[in-house]
Amino acid sequence: MEADIIVEGFKQSIPMYGVKYTRFIGDGDSSVLDHLRKARPYGLDTVLQKLECANHICRNFNNKIKELIKKTRNNVGPVPVTIRKILQNNLSRLRISIYTATY
Repeated sequence: MEADIIVEGFKQSIPMYGVKYTRFIGDGDSSVLDHLRKARPYGLDTVLQKLECANHICRNFNNKIKELIKKTRNNVGPVPVTIRKILQNNLSRLRISIYTATY
């Protein structure tokens, strides 16, 4: 549903505002880009580019690191407590680094 609404907005952008959107900020969900590519709101010659939202990248990274911190075992065997503590203690530094790298 969200993708359909965005496609409709792209289709109406020229008649309503005289604007072609060639880039959009996405949240990591590729369904919107797929819908836009299928709909081709501006014809075959216009390429749409998706930019990743830095907030979503940081949030997803943070959630994955927190999952790793909680894991006591992986496919190789037990995860040492020291490794999990190092991740926990450096989580804010890692998050800042990822956020800085996206800009």
